Amino acid sequence: MLLYVVRTLGEINQLTADVTGNGVVSSYDASHILARSIYPDYVFPVETNSPGKPAVLPVVAWAQDDDLWELRSDATSPYGITLELRMVVGTEVHSSALLASSRDGEIVRVAVAGMGNETAILRVRGEYPPIVVSATFNEMPISIATPISFSLAQNAPNPFNPVTSLRFSIPEACEVLLAVYDVSGRLVRTLISSELAAGLHEVMWDARDDAGRAVASGVYVYRLTAGTDVAVRRMTLVR
Repeated sequence: MLLYVVRTLGEINQLTADVTGNGVVSSYDASHILARSIYPDYVFPVETNSPGKPAVLPVVAWAQDDDLWELRSDATSPYGITLELRMVVGTEVHSSALLASSRDGEIVRVAVAGMGNETAILRVRGEYPPIVVSATFNEMPISIATPISFSLAQNAPNPFNPVTSLRFSIPEACEVLLAVYDVSGRLVRTLISSELAAGLHEVMWDARDDAGRAVASGVYVYRLTAGTDVAVRRMTLVR
């Protein structure tokens, strides 16, 4: 059922899957089916006189432990959460509850069904938490803030040849300038000069200057200016 929610399964028996009786098959339905698989006497909402009313919404928020990000809630009963996340390619989501996910580039759709006794709904390892594009909890829309601060990551790979990734985060929308310089301070390439939305951003540098010419091996400096915040790092090109 969760595979259907994340759109990797094309068809499902709506009559048997919609155990909340509201005409929608969701991760919340999956949580009730999970509950019955554990407790055979568990009653589906559709089997009562007032089916389909979701539980009161809990608190849902990110928590950080070094490079581990956990999406936690205080839910104490069966729950289903569906998320659309923007994540760095290569990062993965994990959960101690039932989980299904699908990816399209940086966009990851996630469905989780749990019993409310898990430490965390979701776990993601990385320097930055995922950006929550949309979220529903027990079939009701919720807002989940992403704790983003100003940060400029070390490029990867480093040393590189000939392409490397530069990642940074900004806490609010602002004018951003990201530029590459040689060690003498001469401007080599302007990668970004525009207003960007708050969140995590990534840009690739192909070791070429503003005129499109390949630059020589050596150490280069990349400088990020976002509003009044400034950060500088070094990277090494080895041809």
